[in-house]
Amino acid sequence: MHIAKQKPLIGAGLLSALLAAGQMVPAQTSTPFSFQPEWRIRHDGSQANAPSIGSTSAPQEWLSRLRLGFAWHDSSGLSLFVQPQHRESEQLVGSHWRVQSVAELYQGYVEKRYGPWSVRVGRQILAYGVHRLLDDDNWNNISRSFDAIRLRYERRGASTDLFVGRVGVADGKPIRPVLTGLYSTLTLGPQNTTDLYLLYVHDHEADNNFGLWTVGTRPVVHLLGRIEASVETAFQFGSNGSKAVTAWAYGATLNTRFPGKAGLRLLLERDFASGGSPTDPHHTNTFDPLFGSSHAFFGSLIYANWRNVRQWRVMLSGAPIRRWELSVDTHFLALADARDYWYAGGPVKGVNGLPLRSPNGTAGREIGTDVDLIATYHLSRTLSLEMGYSHFFPGHFIRTLAPTLAHEVNWFYLQPTWRF
Repeated sequence: MHIAKQKPLIGAGLLSALLAAGQMVPAQTSTPFSFQPEWRIRHDGSQANAPSIGSTSAPQEWLSRLRLGFAWHDSSGLSLFVQPQHRESEQLVGSHWRVQSVAELYQGYVEKRYGPWSVRVGRQILAYGVHRLLDDDNWNNISRSFDAIRLRYERRGASTDLFVGRVGVADGKPIRPVLTGLYSTLTLGPQNTTDLYLLYVHDHEADNNFGLWTVGTRPVVHLLGRIEASVETAFQFGSNGSKAVTAWAYGATLNTRFPGKAGLRLLLERDFASGGSPTDPHHTNTFDPLFGSSHAFFGSLIYANWRNVRQWRVMLSGAPIRRWELSVDTHFLALADARDYWYAGGPVKGVNGLPLRSPNGTAGREIGTDVDLIATYHLSRTLSLEMGYSHFFPGHFIRTLAPTLAHEVNWFYLQPTWRF
């Protein structure tokens, strides 16, 4: 059901309750039962209409998400987990935003272990690697889980999952294709690993008869004791209706950890995902990010995802002050193919409701630059307070195709989280 917009006083009351609750430390037990609650609220807002939502202003709300995790296990390797959630989210209905309040089962599964083997059946999270293609979308208040069966084999130096399922909880998924996957992680030396995966997403109930294979790898190596380097590459082939799909993407990172108590880290990242002309009657070359994370790689504003994109990213992070974590994250965003759409989820639309696209590529590739400042304060072992500010500088592509939206955007959020 829909509920009326909340007053700021309500949000302040929730925040006060969280601050008080954070001072309580739960008793530790050795029973087979455990209780894993999490309560998160977030207030965010923008000083201007964001390009990704056209001329419709998003509201500034306190949105709550409460999860209650109940777990049980026994000595035979049998375990149960149930996690209901009550969440609030903003939904655009016509030209107006409304707050939707929903109670639902986010996770609920039974798992059984047999030596190195285990099988899990029920509603569960399927998230692998660094979540470029499979992620639980935790930033979103709704998040994502699957009604799935997962078979796992683990031995020293290797872990392999075989799974099949459909999305059980997700935001805006009227068509829910079937996901089948094989994901392996191999340990090659003390710190080096390699992920190998094969994923297949198909929906034969849809009118366009969609079937997409994705094969990829992600090696991670450590250099000189303080540098971690990784390159994830993924190739896609299949069909989307009458069109043949051929696409590819990569994400390369170089993460340097500096000496000292401040824990300073410098991340350099390059991301690419292919694009192509959407009017081609026979071929599709636009990479599909499947069920991956956009927020983790393309900025707090989520003005891009792993689809027709080129990005340079520079992030400096650390904990220079006790209980504080700070980061400055800069994203230089551009299109991979200037003839394709600008994607942030789906194609971004202008004020006329039509997707922004330059058929001959004359609008250029530059989307813009997103700068994110994030600070997290840990009040206690159970309570943290995260604050973020983002500024977006629009690029030539936006200034050319949507001049009325070609303004700088300021956005902020405040998010306390209580968990134990």
